[in-house]
Amino acid sequence: RKRTTGSYELVTDIPFSDPEWYQDLDLDSTSEIRNDSWRYEYKDYGRSGPLFDNVTGFSEDLRDGSVNYKLCCFHEGRLYGGECYHPEVPEASHYLFRTVKAQGQWNTFDWAFDYLDIKQIPLAMASFNGLLYVWTSNEVLKIDTSVIDFAAGIDNFSIVDTYPGLSILDKDAWVVTKYGLFFADENNIYLDNGNSINPIAGPILKNTAMVNDEVGYTDLVKHTRLSGNAVKIGYHAPTTSLMVFLVDKDNNPKSYSFHLINKRWDYSESIVPKSIAMG
Repeated sequence: RKRTTGSYELVTDIPFSDPEWYQDLDLDSTSEIRNDSWRYEYKDYGRSGPLFDNVTGFSEDLRDGSVNYKLCCFHEGRLYGGECYHPEVPEASHYLFRTVKAQGQWNTFDWAFDYLDIKQIPLAMASFNGLLYVWTSNEVLKIDTSVIDFAAGIDNFSIVDTYPGLSILDKDAWVVTKYGLFFADENNIYLDNGNSINPIAGPILKNTAMVNDEVGYTDLVKHTRLSGNAVKIGYHAPTTSLMVFLVDKDNNPKSYSFHLINKRWDYSESIVPKSIAMG
């Protein structure tokens, strides 16, 4: 029903299991085709109900709730999209959009009102420690999405911390473990323990024992990218090790593993994974 103020409100919910539904079995007077429609009669006494916006989680003026996105991350019960495109949003690739908060609305974006302009194109996104992490070409952003007003359904959507000078190699060059968030850029590998971000790959950045073989981390990153492969990161729980998959100058797959208990790096033959999943 539309209020006198012009806003739509919910009159009532009618479950399909309600016994008041009845089937109209009357024959069409002009044909022999039976009309199998179902009907439900409800008398509206004009009592006020919740507004459309409160029920659905998005504005009744929104005609199209779709957004094209290249990156996505599921965070705190909502889907966040990055490197986006929308015909009505100039430079949408700089914006982050998120789906509405209503249950089950995993593909509806209130793009006209609920967005964050980060001024750059995001390269990767991750959920960690209650914050949304977004990497760009020259910094890491921590974004707060916590609840501001639960009753009104209002959540925060703002940058709370930035780390200039850091980046990421690829949208998959990160992993979340119980020890923290690990990620890699062309200069180092980093651990965010929830309080600070610290580099951990100092001992392997340049391999002084095998200089001509170019097996230091920064050399292998260069060779991996030249080969057309992406540097990938995973966590091997049985050995409590961070795994970094690379390619050497002869296109042979290699890996560096970091034992999180002993704080030791190991270099070994490996594979070139297409993707990594933990479970």
